[in-house]
Amino acid sequence: METILADLFTLAKYAHDQGLVDEHGWKWAKKLYKNPKKYIRMAKIFKSQDMKARFKVGVEVPRSFEDAARIDK
Repeated sequence: METILADLFTLAKYAHDQGLVDEHGWKWAKKLYKNPKKYIRMAKIFKSQDMKARFKVGVEVPRSFEDAARIDK
C-alpha cells in the first residue's frame, strides 16, 4: 500500500511539474499534490477498516475472489 501511495505522489508531482494538472484525466493529480496529507490519512483509514465478512440483507458479501469461492461452496 505504501508503494502505491508513493507512486501516486511521484506521478502527481510529475504532472504538476509538467503542467498536466489542468488536462482531462489529470485533475486527481492536482488535488493530490495540493493536499497529500489528506490522502495519506484516507489510505490509513481504509487500510485499518475491518475486512471481516459483512452481510447485506442477510446474505454474506464476499471481500475477495477467494472469499466468493468459499461462500459458493
